[in-house]
Amino acid sequence: MSRVVNRIVINEPHGITPDLVNYKSALSRAFNFYNQDNDKKDARVYLKSYIKHTGLSVNIDSVPDNEIITTYGWLSRMVMNGNILIPRHNEDLDNYIKNLSNTKVIIKVVEDKPARPSVRDYMQEKIAEVIGDLEGALDTFIKEEKEFDLYNYLQANSIPKPYCKDIDTWARKKGTEFTEVYQTTDKELKDAYSHIGRRQQANLVKMFGAFIVDLERYTQFKKANRKPRAVKTKPPGYRSQGLSIKKKILN
Repeated sequence: MSRVVNRIVINEPHGITPDLVNYKSALSRAFNFYNQDNDKKDARVYLKSYIKHTGLSVNIDSVPDNEIITTYGWLSRMVMNGNILIPRHNEDLDNYIKNLSNTKVIIKVVEDKPARPSVRDYMQEKIAEVIGDLEGALDTFIKEEKEFDLYNYLQANSIPKPYCKDIDTWARKKGTEFTEVYQTTDKELKDAYSHIGRRQQANLVKMFGAFIVDLERYTQFKKANRKPRAVKTKPPGYRSQGLSIKKKILN
């Protein structure tokens, strides 16, 4: 997750550890970050992810909204992003989650069957999976400087051409983000990306430029190799048979 400050994208808080001199201040800034654009719905998602990771036995989906405390949601998110809390804060978070299991819940019985996902919903879900893979490749590149060939990935996974528009939007956004980081003189932004060296920042800008070229190349490849639509052959007497059935119904 990230937010925009003066049109500059700032990633989520990181680097918080118990031995940090300004631990409390860093934690306070992190809370302010999440409070900017998140609500209880987001806090519930973060808590659910943390519960699954730690193996705690709590069904967070059944907990009513008034029992969801956003601060603990933000702490859950921080831990899942690699930040390390002091023991007391870890204990507070785990105790809060354990107490949620004792919450009385009113269960509403819904008889209506859930609506089937639309083709667009299915497509968006698959696009999100692809972008999730690319985010993972980005993390690997930052940590290990392991190069990633987007064109080969698209071909190997037979990614449908309609997905390319959303992937291109993601790639351009990321490219702009790292270009601004590389060129900025803003101290706050520099500090936010201090874990990525200057050479790596420059390589990231180049990588996302290559991604956009690869997407255009792949789109052209898919156009050139599109299978022609099959034309159904109508059996003899098809038209006369259809007219007779229509006439029979009308009569």
